[in-house]
Amino acid sequence: MAEAGGMWAMINLPSWMSLKSFEDLRRDLLRDQRLASMAHLGRGVFGSDFGTVAFVVINTPPTPTARGVYRRLFEQHVDVRSVSTIEALRLMQNSGRASQKPWSEACSLGVRGNFA
Repeated sequence: MAEAGGMWAMINLPSWMSLKSFEDLRRDLLRDQRLASMAHLGRGVFGSDFGTVAFVVINTPPTPTARGVYRRLFEQHVDVRSVSTIEALRLMQNSGRASQKPWSEACSLGVRGNFA
């Protein structure tokens, strides 16, 4: 999905995280690539009643020193939270480590050129 060292991301249903039929996918993903961040958003986000997960993967094998950001933004799997409640949770859990530069300043000219 990405060149070596490149990144890819998805927003999708979280069923792949627990169903046995996705066991090989999870094993291969965790062995061969690094999960840089994940937000398990729960139900109600984007109007979906089935749950939503968003994640970013780096196409490089994980290392013992690699760090990521992983958040579950709900308490009970049946919770349906408003977007404003989820936003407040996200802000409350912000570790402040991410760059505050706008994306257009933080990425390379080559990457910016892909979106021009």
